[in-house]
Amino acid sequence: MEFLTATTTYTQICQGNFCAQSANTVTALTDKALDLINFFSQLLTASFAIGFGLLVIIILLLIFKS
Repeated sequence: MEFLTATTTYTQICQGNFCAQSANTVTALTDKALDLINFFSQLLTASFAIGFGLLVIIILLLIFKS
């Protein structure tokens, strides 16, 4: 599974007999990696919401217990 793509560009500068070359690499996340990040962030948000909701219900039951 690929989660990261890399693109490398080369720049070459020549002056007389001297040539210099430099490389620039840019990395980016693939769509599959972004989908996984989105899924787990939504899962984390939903689990906090469910846990907080259950906590509120338990507290309300303890307060209004007769």
